[in-house]
Amino acid sequence: MRFVHIADMHFDMQFKMLSDKIGIGEQRRYDQRVILRKIINYIKENNIKYFFIAGDLYENQYMRTSTIEYINKLFLEIDDTQIFIAPGNHDPLLKNSYYNNFLWNKNVHIFGPKFERIETDNIDIYGYGFDDFYCSNLNFNDLKISNPNKINILVIHGTLDGANLEDMQYNSMSTRMLQEKGFDYVALGHIHKNNFKNDGKIIYPGSTIAMGFDELGEHGMVTGEISKLGNKLEFIKLDELEFKKQELDCTELNSIEETRCVAEFATMAPIAPSPMIPSFLPLISQPANCFFCFSASLSMCSLSSSCATHSIPPTISREARSIPARTSSLTPFAFAPGVLKTTIPFFAQESSGILFTPAPARPIARRESGRQRPYKNEKSAFKRT
Repeated sequence: MRFVHIADMHFDMQFKMLSDKIGIGEQRRYDQRVILRKIINYIKENNIKYFFIAGDLYENQYMRTSTIEYINKLFLEIDDTQIFIAPGNHDPLLKNSYYNNFLWNKNVHIFGPKFERIETDNIDIYGYGFDDFYCSNLNFNDLKISNPNKINILVIHGTLDGANLEDMQYNSMSTRMLQEKGFDYVALGHIHKNNFKNDGKIIYPGSTIAMGFDELGEHGMVTGEISKLGNKLEFIKLDELEFKKQELDCTELNSIEETRCVAEFATMAPIAPSPMIPSFLPLISQPANCFFCFSASLSMCSLSSSCATHSIPPTISREARSIPARTSSLTPFAFAPGVLKTTIPFFAQESSGILFTPAPARPIARRESGRQRPYKNEKSAFKRT
């Protein structure tokens, strides 16, 4: 069976640290919606029948009705996919929660604070959900696999192999205990860093989106196929933003502005060199029998084989497109259409009987130290005869 497994989306999270430090909290909330749309599209395109959400889908304290409606609307687009949600410590199954008071689509199943089994033809799916912000009364003795011959999956939010008292308050489990139960796949949530393995059986997918500077690396979802012969899993990156740790030498910096400038430069993606193509034809070009396609006279003549051979339309580099062209003092006068087109060769204008010399060519830009700077227009683009 094929599936998608996510956890810790934290819809409508405030992103307080990111908002205060670099002002991208609102952008991250928008990114959450974009990423869920990516997941739904993947499920539709790949005909995925099972979608596991292992807790903390949203922030109970800040969740808005409009966000829940957006999520449920997307769930409706995959009505042939069964969606299983195990509430976590940030979205517990409270009496006044959206899990209890919102009309979810018929393909959505939300697990409660007792182990529950959902039966299908070849698969049994077990689940357990938080009903409070803390949960320390999880009793795995009550959990027994009904039919070992079927594929058995557990969806749960909690701490795996917790080592301190705080970890014990969030559905503490042990790897050994889960292995002894005999599940073919355990879809976990709560830890925001994934522990992905291609053939793993007890998996944290990590948070679907990076929540801050303490969540380095890639974030996304786990998908793949589960069978009695072994699992074949794949991790798919969804979040385009990735936080990385970068060491900088600040010993000679005297201000916060210098520090910020150095940091931005160090983390800037390298710019691939682009070829510089002249924005005018070389002087060795031979005169054509007619104007180029941008001339108004084109419709009055037909292209001959000579014109097609010697008249090569010029190309303008992408840097030059963003730089305003400099014009000569003759610009205010009214000329015939196309006279001041800087991409028309001088020879073409000379053959038309027009006496004026066109304005200099648009300057070409070059890159220097990662920044864009235009060449100075030191001389005309065309040689006068």
